[in-house]
Amino acid sequence: MRTIVRFCLIALITSGCAHFRIAPEGMPPSTSPQIRRVHALAWGAIETRTTPDNCNGNGMSAVTVKVTTMDAVATVATLGFWTPVTIEWTCAKASGVAVARSGEKR
Repeated sequence: MRTIVRFCLIALITSGCAHFRIAPEGMPPSTSPQIRRVHALAWGAIETRTTPDNCNGNGMSAVTVKVTTMDAVATVATLGFWTPVTIEWTCAKASGVAVARSGEKR
């Protein structure tokens, strides 16, 4: 019986993850992937703000949100109070079109 419990625990801890990817077709990346570990607390009332500083205003070519098994276990164990995830993104190539950022004058 102990062997079965150990096997189940190891399988749970080392099993795969879910990931969600947003990437338009035909949008090649211009940077290597950047990865940030972020957390939401109090059922999303307090969230980590992640700013893609490396994109230089060009936007993103792809964004992936990954949730591991242990992330899901932590979320369930805290009844959703703490939700850890990993965000990965790549920046888009410059389009050659100047776009004003919010608050800037052109």
